[in-house]
Amino acid sequence: MSVVTQSRYLSRKVHQDHATATIIARQFRMSPYVAIRHLDCEVEDGVAVIFGKVPTYYTKQVAITLAKSTEGVDAIEDHIGVTSRPNLVGVYASQRDGQDV
Repeated sequence: MSVVTQSRYLSRKVHQDHATATIIARQFRMSPYVAIRHLDCEVEDGVAVIFGKVPTYYTKQVAITLAKSTEGVDAIEDHIGVTSRPNLVGVYASQRDGQDV
């Protein structure tokens, strides 16, 4: 492959990655889940890199599924943090009362 052909291919690939990232960002902004609307995404060589924070693991999975379903995405690199903690109140109450969990 000549240098000119390779340069054109890389330029086209960068353009495709940028277009794919734009589509994912639009899908995130249109999500009924407010937290997903604030996630960021970049795409490089077909790998969607998603980062930000969401309140639940379910919301995280919804965001990953949205990105995976986008044409041009071959893989996901997940940098989504989950900010909430599981509700352990029931576990502590059971332990306090001497019951097995």
